[in-house]
Amino acid sequence: MAALLFATLWPALAGAAPRCTTAAPADRAACRKVWTVLVYLAGDAEDLRAPFAADRAELRAAGGTTETIDVLVALDGPEPDGVAWLRVDAAGETVLRREDEGRPPAALLGDFLRWGVAAHPADHYLVVLSGHGLGWRPVDRRADADTRRFSVRGTWGGFGFDQSQDTVLDTPGLRGALDTVVDGPLAGHPLDLLVLDACLMQSVEVATELADAARYVGGSAQVQAYQGLPYDRLHRLLRAPPHAAPGCAFGDAPCAVARALPKMVGRSIEAGEGALEDEVRQRYTFAVVDTAALRLRLLPALARLADAVAEAVERTPTAGLGLAFALAKSRPVGAPSHDYLGGTRDLGAMLGVFEAEAGEAPGVLRAARLARLALDDAVSGFALGAARRGEGYAGTRGVAVWLPFDRADLARRLCFFEGSRLHRTLGVAAGQRRGRWRRMLEAVLPPDAGPGSDPLPGCRP
Repeated sequence: MAALLFATLWPALAGAAPRCTTAAPADRAACRKVWTVLVYLAGDAEDLRAPFAADRAELRAAGGTTETIDVLVALDGPEPDGVAWLRVDAAGETVLRREDEGRPPAALLGDFLRWGVAAHPADHYLVVLSGHGLGWRPVDRRADADTRRFSVRGTWGGFGFDQSQDTVLDTPGLRGALDTVVDGPLAGHPLDLLVLDACLMQSVEVATELADAARYVGGSAQVQAYQGLPYDRLHRLLRAPPHAAPGCAFGDAPCAVARALPKMVGRSIEAGEGALEDEVRQRYTFAVVDTAALRLRLLPALARLADAVAEAVERTPTAGLGLAFALAKSRPVGAPSHDYLGGTRDLGAMLGVFEAEAGEAPGVLRAARLARLALDDAVSGFALGAARRGEGYAGTRGVAVWLPFDRADLARRLCFFEGSRLHRTLGVAAGQRRGRWRRMLEAVLPPDAGPGSDPLPGCRP
């Protein structure tokens, strides 16, 4: 409630400027609009040239910049002419500035967002980051060139793979770019809505890392369609007058947009707009996470679940057999798969599996149910393709989490994920030296030849 009150009163508390009366006033920084929309098109890849041209055309056709909305785009295309900062309106695009794309990607993104917010005051800010994505990625300066190139079957993660510069933005770097906006021109107030219009970016690891930067974080846990967001429908929603949206306080426009966006994306994909592969249409996901509920309910619930599972398995080793089988990659033919590319699983579906496999461990059953309720509270809205709505997919919410397939996978990728803010936030239980999530995974996936025979790596902080 306090966060909502602050969001509602923010313009007044900040000494808000008067309303703009034209789409492009002579001194834009001296007046305020309802929304400033900042779209970062990380499109330095040949396969994104056409989709991003279509996105810009759709933004123009929708009306672009108006008296109440600013639409600003940073375009990094395959051409060697830098990153162009554009104002989009119904008549076309105006180049406002160009930046050298040879600079670090986090600096390029941070500069665009800081300028957009500082020079275009608004009641609300929507940031869209569009490009190739592979989910959570730690800082790793030792990574070789192959880990900086996009492949949907890769496991290295990251956002904004740049073909000509051979760079990619890691998740802490992305958080740092957003933090410069929150700590700078927003004076500690988070962005209203952050949408990651890229593959595999809606995970608990990514959302936890970015939770302080935005009230809502939207994205796909699966491969995202090339057609991108339905900008025409989104533009109409941003122009809507204050109203009472389901689940939102009257006039809380960011909440209304966050709750409406998943179904809007789902309808666009299922209508077959653009050239869509049938596999994408059948298995797409899109979800929006309420970051306050993530921090206050879901993360504590996951910490309790990790403790309950570890304690149950340590008391009775056979208690983990059902969970180990559920995590295994090999399943009977036709059995539902809750996996996403990159080795992650759907958190909601897996919590249902934890409930089903709790057996004689009432603590695990109770903790899994509470975690599932907390997840439902944290997910403001979600949309799923038909193949993920069928029998065996109960609980699917379109939010991913890394869970290893077996002991070898645990050993191979533990350090990759253990440095994430998710693992650090879940912390270490009293009397333990290992992180909660690591302890749970080690308990469920023990070494084959007894304790101590298969040591896991020590991960640097």
